[in-house]
Amino acid sequence: MNSPGRGSGLSTTAKVLLALLAILLLCCASCCTQRPDFVWALFRDSREYPNQEGRLRVTIGGGDLEKDILPHYRLTLPCDVTDLRFADEEDFSRAGTVYLRFSTSSSCLDKFLRDNGMLYSSKDQCYMGHGTDHYGWGISGDNDCYFRDSSDYDHPLLSASVDRTPSRPIVYFVASR
Repeated sequence: MNSPGRGSGLSTTAKVLLALLAILLLCCASCCTQRPDFVWALFRDSREYPNQEGRLRVTIGGGDLEKDILPHYRLTLPCDVTDLRFADEEDFSRAGTVYLRFSTSSSCLDKFLRDNGMLYSSKDQCYMGHGTDHYGWGISGDNDCYFRDSSDYDHPLLSASVDRTPSRPIVYFVASR
């Protein structure tokens, strides 16, 4: 007989076994779909580009864009950001590259560029890394280019290609350490 106030809930052992079974099913689904990142995609930030490294990847902290990644590069997003997408490419050293694509208002963009010491530059200084290949960035030759060179770890190299033709500029941004 059950004592009053006690439900017939699952024991701790049963809960652990159910959790392990769920993880096993997700891993099987990943193998069956031929998509190794299937399981991990369930736990990723929806703004993140699909991971080019497969299931396992190196990331900063917990991989949270605002709490971990942007502070690592000493960046904050400009005001009024919409349509944000990002990718974080790290390695086991302290080096890495973060890719951001977003839209913002012209005034917020100008403040962001100014606050980060980025200057209008020639097209050949517009380093976009893997942005066009891996993340489908459709960068036009008519885009404005902004650049900040760096010679130390505390100030990453910054590069931006900006399409100012729409009412809200589209920014393709790369920060590298």
